[in-house]
Amino acid sequence: MKCQKVGTERGFSLLEALVVGVLLLISIIGILQMYSVTFYNAPKVDNLMMANYILTKEVEIVLAQTYTTLDNFLSSNYPKIVNYGNVNYTITYTLLDNINWGKYIRIINSWREGKENKNLSIELFKAKL
Repeated sequence: MKCQKVGTERGFSLLEALVVGVLLLISIIGILQMYSVTFYNAPKVDNLMMANYILTKEVEIVLAQTYTTLDNFLSSNYPKIVNYGNVNYTITYTLLDNINWGKYIRIINSWREGKENKNLSIELFKAKL
């Protein structure tokens, strides 16, 4: 039978433990930065998604109008303000081109995000049938 002396087995040195600790700290800081960027941008993404949803619904409403009632509908319903949470979305329109066989219209959704003004627009064509 062989005898082993107590204390001959080596564990981790202090230097190895410090290196592992620094590497773990760097990886944890990287993960936390990822989460902070995600939480910072989440409200912006929510505002953009809601603006897109509101704009799409408005375009569907405009396209449902007949060509003859379109001018009266646009002038009487826009600008329109839609409240969602604590953000006010303002929907306006611009008549881009009025030709004898149809109309090009741009529907614009604008909102304020912090100190920045944001907008999203869709251009559509309504044919004279």
